[in-house]
Amino acid sequence: MFFLWWILRQIIGESLPISSSGHVQLLQKYFNVTFQNFENINFLLHGPTIFLLLFCFFTTWWHLIFKNKFLVNFFKASIFIIISDVITFLFWILNISNVSFVQHYFLPIGFCITAICLYFSRYGTYNKIVSWSVHDAIFLGMVQGICLFPGISRFAGTYAAGIWLGYTRKDAVSISFLIQFPLLCAAFLKGMLHICKHVDFVQNISHNFSLNLIFLTMLIASLISYALLCWVIRLIEQNRLWYFAFYMIMPIGLSFLMVKDVML
Repeated sequence: MFFLWWILRQIIGESLPISSSGHVQLLQKYFNVTFQNFENINFLLHGPTIFLLLFCFFTTWWHLIFKNKFLVNFFKASIFIIISDVITFLFWILNISNVSFVQHYFLPIGFCITAICLYFSRYGTYNKIVSWSVHDAIFLGMVQGICLFPGISRFAGTYAAGIWLGYTRKDAVSISFLIQFPLLCAAFLKGMLHICKHVDFVQNISHNFSLNLIFLTMLIASLISYALLCWVIRLIEQNRLWYFAFYMIMPIGLSFLMVKDVML
């Protein structure tokens, strides 16, 4: 049953600036469960998010990139995304988030960083025109890489970074998901390749859960995720995303208890 709850939590959490992976880590701790191939299953769950982002942001991305000087803007935007994602990929290769200290003790710190990003995202100039500068690409790539640490929300971190760079709230959230999109596609492809190479992986899952039930769970989670993302976008338009900083008090408290148990 926890597996189905995990699917719901992971897909839905992608639409919220609260660190879905950090919450899954909390659930695993308090339910005392572990999964084999956790990373590959997580990669597969990016599939619904990919379609959701295309549905929600395709028109916005199109106008953002191709509003004028079609080829020039496309080239500059492509370089911007590549730089951001290469930097993030380098952080992922370093694998610092899997260091023992980080795995056991960093989660409450990460949740605190998420809360700080959310709270201070309410402050900004909101008038910078998107010029796809290399400086901004490097900054956002580094922020996105740091958000690989447990408990730090990629959404909250990169959105806040966009605000602090001076972008409008609409542009900040659009760019936040735009630089994530190629990484989601690459991760989903990696998960699919794993399935193709390990047929027994699907058989083991289907032995414990009906595949129809899993797909139904994913569909329900996707619909909820879409509704939540639309709501979050409205909050951003009203400059109220920082309200989530108060929600973060709960996972911060739970994660501190988790660290206390590890220390004892």
